[in-house]
Amino acid sequence: MISFFPASIQSIPLDIPKIAVDDVNRWRDLYMSARRPLTKTGINHNGFDGAWVGMDIYRGPNYDASKDIYTSPYVDCSELFPKMIKTILDHIPMDINCVRCATSVLPFIPHHDYSTPILSCRTLLTDQNTEPNFFYINSKNEKVFQRMPTETNTWMYDDSEMMHGSDKKPNLFKALLMYYGKPNPAKVTELAIRSMARFSEYVIKVD
Repeated sequence: MISFFPASIQSIPLDIPKIAVDDVNRWRDLYMSARRPLTKTGINHNGFDGAWVGMDIYRGPNYDASKDIYTSPYVDCSELFPKMIKTILDHIPMDINCVRCATSVLPFIPHHDYSTPILSCRTLLTDQNTEPNFFYINSKNEKVFQRMPTETNTWMYDDSEMMHGSDKKPNLFKALLMYYGKPNPAKVTELAIRSMARFSEYVIKVD
């Protein structure tokens, strides 16, 4: 449980502008050429390597590679895609150290990303799937899929509660933005309350 995140809530779509690349063709060419396998170099509570390819698109002044258990290529997109980066920095409720774009190459089994309570935030930047594939596991060991309203492509969730995972369909492409940094409690609380009011039917409760 996270003290500044609503109690008994697993995930909330965020009432913020959609995060999108400034130039789709330029982004596709860059991402497909610069992305690399994300190699797990550190040890944590998970006994498996994440099957990702991707790259970092922003690193803040407090980014510390020694605390990152993955190695990732880095392309500073602040000038290449300034509108996207500005939208991220203006609206994601945390002091961001790193923004990582990643594509899964295999399904992800249910897991927690961290061994301590952490609030996670992700953006579905690109997705060729027509059905949700990111899910949580409830008390009945059932998948509860993350559905999203059309107005937003970003959500936050309590990593310490229900485990999460993702399905993977062959030949369908998806790219996530994952945010690393320190959440701003006041901004998280305000945004969570506002988002729950607007997107109540998409809020997932802890079960």
